[in-house]
Formats: sequence, structure tokens, C-alpha cells
Amino acid sequence: MIVYAGIKHPSFGQGSEALAALAGLTIQEKQVERISKRIGQERVVERDRAVQAYLNLPLMEKVRSPIDQPVDLAVVEMDGTR
Repeated sequence: MIVYAGIKHPSFGQGSEALAALAGLTIQEKQVERISKRIGQERVVERDRAVQAYLNLPLMEKVRSPIDQPVDLAVVEMDGTR
């Protein structure tokens, strides 16, 4: 909730005010900023690890369908307008 307040408002001060008004939490502006930045950095590390894990996959794993048994069917429709 703190991170949401920290990123959904133009300033961390407004995020702090939103937390007070909506959740009854008294959290200082600087704390909202610190927590938002810390969790943001954690998410960046998470993303980088996921990207690296994907890049390390063999090619056939990268292009494999996420569906266990993909259907061998395609449909193309035309509506006739010009």
C-alpha cells in the first residue's frame, strides 16, 4: 500500500497524505519515499533476474508454446469493407 501511494501520486508528500486519509496510517513523506525506492530497486533486480533466466534458456524453450497442447488451427476473417 505504501508503494502504491508512493507511485500513484505526484509527490511522496501526497502519498503520505493519501495513506493517512484512506488507511488511517501516519507515515512520514521521507519514509514513503525510502520504502518506495527500496521496493522499486528490489523489483528491478527481480526483473533483471527473470530476463537473464529467459536469455539463458535454449532456443527451443524460448519459442515453446505456453499451452501444453496447442491447437493446429488458424482463422483469418475478412469483413469486405474497403
